[in-house]
Amino acid sequence: MKLRQVISFSLMALFGQQTALAGYLSTTASPTATNTDQSVTRLIRPSEVDPKIYGKTIGNWGHTWWEWAFNIPKATNPLLKNGAIDCSVGQQGKVWFLAGNFGGTSKRSCTIPQGKALFFPISNSVWWTPAPGTDIGCKNELHCRKEVGALLTNLNYTCKIDGQDCAWKYAIIRAQSDSLPFTIKTDSILVTEYEDIPGTRDISISDGYWVMLPPLPVGDHKIRFTAKMNDFALDVSYTLKVN
Repeated sequence: MKLRQVISFSLMALFGQQTALAGYLSTTASPTATNTDQSVTRLIRPSEVDPKIYGKTIGNWGHTWWEWAFNIPKATNPLLKNGAIDCSVGQQGKVWFLAGNFGGTSKRSCTIPQGKALFFPISNSVWWTPAPGTDIGCKNELHCRKEVGALLTNLNYTCKIDGQDCAWKYAIIRAQSDSLPFTIKTDSILVTEYEDIPGTRDISISDGYWVMLPPLPVGDHKIRFTAKMNDFALDVSYTLKVN
């Protein structure tokens, strides 16, 4: 069975200091977020409306998140795991990613090094042009933007960080990526689990409601987030130790 070109799911995480990002992340979404024609239009030129943080726009961090999530082999891919996991898998640099799941309930625990920012989507999607010899995908950049944006409708979510609602602490940014190539490796879960074709797609657009957390304080933190969008739902809990 082939995986649908576009996948939407959600994730959430932890508690930290907002001041490092306050100058960049000043917009907070409501708990019920819907896509409109106005929001899609605003995102046609993402680099002009999406300031850089840690060297990339939020939209382009979203694209990097997708390449991270899809190109970790099944044996260690956090999207498919429960219980104690290794949060360092596939990570590099100042910003580390957190994973949700493909729907259902996940409970995880892991350790995060001190000084790492955390990046994750509440709900997100990706669309790309077809692999050679296929016709599954979008036609061009504008078509990709419209199709991927149309998926993020009727979103409802909850998020708790150490028992407190996330929305009161952290900005939630709706952002699309620039038009970028997307490389699917031979051991990607798209290939091994869903019979997709490895290789590079010439055009891909990531879209989502994203959160970038500054480095978290040393100690233990608990997160639980849920999301429901059309016929998709998840419930993910993290117990994190920062040291």
